[in-house]
Amino acid sequence: IVDKEAALTAYKEAFEKTPTLGAKIDLVITVIRLGLFFSDDNLISSSFERAKGLIDQGGDWDRRNRLRVYEGYYMLTQRKFDQASNLFLETLSTFTNTELMSYQKFISYVILSS
Repeated sequence: IVDKEAALTAYKEAFEKTPTLGAKIDLVITVIRLGLFFSDDNLISSSFERAKGLIDQGGDWDRRNRLRVYEGYYMLTQRKFDQASNLFLETLSTFTNTELMSYQKFISYVILSS
């Protein structure tokens, strides 16, 4: 379905050619989603570190919140329910990650992790 290596190469090239910080953060979040799809813990962990570094350089609140939802979802997959719950509750009122899950599914995860 997806050629992981080709996708990562394309995202790396796009990242290098992208001038804006916001677009770079979006690309790294997309790589996190790719890592979730393939259950690649190393890719996910390194991408989280990279995204957090970019957000610390000046990411906006929307991207910060989107990253928290991704991180919360990843914590669920690692059975770290307390951490997932905290991350989900921080973003409950501003959820915009419909590319990852529906709002109904998000609410289910909030309830189950809490």
